[in-house]
Amino acid sequence: MIIYNKLKQRYIEFSKHPLVENPVYAIARYLIVNVLFIFQVFNLKVKWVNNLKYYLSNEDSSMKENYYCHIGNFDDSLFILNYINPDETFVDVGANVGHFTLLTNGLIGAKTISIEPVKKTFARLVANINLNKLSNVIAHNIAISSSNEYLKIINHRGELNKVSCENEKKYEIVRALTLDQLLMKEDNVSLVKIDVEGYEKYILKGAKKTLSNKNLNIIIIELNGLNNYYKYNELDVINILIENNFRPFRFIPNEKKLYPLSNKNSLAHNTLFIRNINLAKERLSKRIISINKSNIYIS
Repeated sequence: MIIYNKLKQRYIEFSKHPLVENPVYAIARYLIVNVLFIFQVFNLKVKWVNNLKYYLSNEDSSMKENYYCHIGNFDDSLFILNYINPDETFVDVGANVGHFTLLTNGLIGAKTISIEPVKKTFARLVANINLNKLSNVIAHNIAISSSNEYLKIINHRGELNKVSCENEKKYEIVRALTLDQLLMKEDNVSLVKIDVEGYEKYILKGAKKTLSNKNLNIIIIELNGLNNYYKYNELDVINILIENNFRPFRFIPNEKKLYPLSNKNSLAHNTLFIRNINLAKERLSKRIISINKSNIYIS
């Protein structure tokens, strides 16, 4: 019954994905890959869109979604592909194994700064970068925080690894810089994605100069209740962004429209914050993207 309910849940999820024409086929891929992982088959090399490739392991939920549905993190991925230009810089705080790195650099050609603190995950990020022979990607095996310090990072939970506030047995000590320190010499950052399992407030506290940079127009940030672990209110994050003239929006890919929100996007893990909405709308209107199962066409 547990397996049936899980498959039913996944079938419903796959049915809602814009690129899944046949949910049964997605379920079959779901079953195949998870059976392989049960039998300890690791690091499958998977061909993705536009001849990009990635290594797939059991810990990589975002990459698994790519395998099941062709493109995971669909709304955020499509917005980024519609927005960022080749001569701009994309910063990925909490890059994990490189979903957004592959898209921004591999498809758009934008300079990409990818930050992943956990050594094992960082090694897989670098492996995916090397697998695709990406250039103009700078990968940092560090953490980002409100000050230059050393942090205890939980390292046995896959994509749920995070800064530890408790007595965890499995962790590693990681050097942390502020985002301002890391990006001191970067003056063309236009888009920052932050996914750090509830630690977002402390990233922003160390990013005052970064947030004041007028070239930075987009922040995609995880807001899904994980802040409670760090005992702060999620509104703290939203208020910091609003104080810097960023406002929350929801992007609907098939309409290519942005809808203003009064708070976070409660329908997704991440919320899109935009400073200059007119610039964002202009770019959305000019770029044309079409997708099939194996290619993304951008013009």
